[in-house]
Amino acid sequence: MEQSRSDILSQLAAGSISAQQAAEQLRGGAGAPVPPVPPLDAVPPVTAVPPVAAVPPLPAGLGQRWLRIRVTDLNTGRPRVNVNLPLTWVAAGLRLGAHHAPQLENLDLAQLLHEVEAGGSGQLIDVEDLDDGERVQIFVD
Repeated sequence: MEQSRSDILSQLAAGSISAQQAAEQLRGGAGAPVPPVPPLDAVPPVTAVPPVAAVPPLPAGLGQRWLRIRVTDLNTGRPRVNVNLPLTWVAAGLRLGAHHAPQLENLDLAQLLHEVEAGGSGQLIDVEDLDDGERVQIFVD
């Protein structure tokens, strides 16, 4: 007696038969009962992740401040990029980046965040790229 399609798929889902055995049975070529597939070895335990070095808390003065990035087309004056990021996000991004980017490993994150918190508002960068016809402005407010 031929097994029903749902029985074969149930056995496949339960791991009782392999995909090849299920395909053979579904094609109708299974003459003899199929032996069960042996269970897989137990998955080894996950090794513990080393603790992350302590990072300074986010300065409270960053809460209402923004990093603004503007890229404008010099020919038309139309904006190409307009990004506004809360400085708390910038600080959090620096904290994450310090753990994953080797270029930032010598960065004194606490000092940098202190300088951003203590610094005034205003334009940080104003660059005109005549080759690409763009003006890039970055400021904090």
